Amino acid sequence: MIWFLRILLGTIFVSSFLEKIRKYEEHKSIIRDYRILPDRIVPYFSAIEVGLQLLTAALLYLGIFLPVAGMLSAILLAMYSIAVSMNLLKGRTEISCGCGGIVGNHQLSWGLIIRNVLLIACSSVIMTTNTTLGNFEAAFHGQPWGDIINASYFLTIFEALVTLVIWSAASKLLLIRKSLKTELIKGV
Repeated sequence: MIWFLRILLGTIFVSSFLEKIRKYEEHKSIIRDYRILPDRIVPYFSAIEVGLQLLTAALLYLGIFLPVAGMLSAILLAMYSIAVSMNLLKGRTEISCGCGGIVGNHQLSWGLIIRNVLLIACSSVIMTTNTTLGNFEAAFHGQPWGDIINASYFLTIFEALVTLVIWSAASKLLLIRKSLKTELIKGV
């Protein structure tokens, strides 16, 4: 289960990182739209944030410094949740969450906060639970490679990726549904 959660969170962070790097100027613009940071700080913040996403994903995938990986994951998700909450409390729902990657971009909503709280809970489990499967750090402590990488290792990767694909597809279908509903209302 811990390996599954690590793959899930790692893939969320790495896919978000890749999209933010690919659309870096748009990412900085979304951060500005939140109206929390002064404009002069946004370039520095965005660079640090995407760097932390990549570092977190790498630590989660490799299973090294798992307490640090879980903590970084929880901090990033909490930071995003605070920023979204601040804007929701101001009635600013029309801006993009800026999540990107496999979880997609959505307008701000309390649903994003709920999702992030669940992911923070997963991060907390990773932070406090040690496991051998997929934990490359265990190899440095004399654990046999057969315990670290085996059939369960690859099966769990497959299961996590299927889960993410289903999650992404469901998310996109909900966006299409919302868009169609809006168009139907406009057409009436």
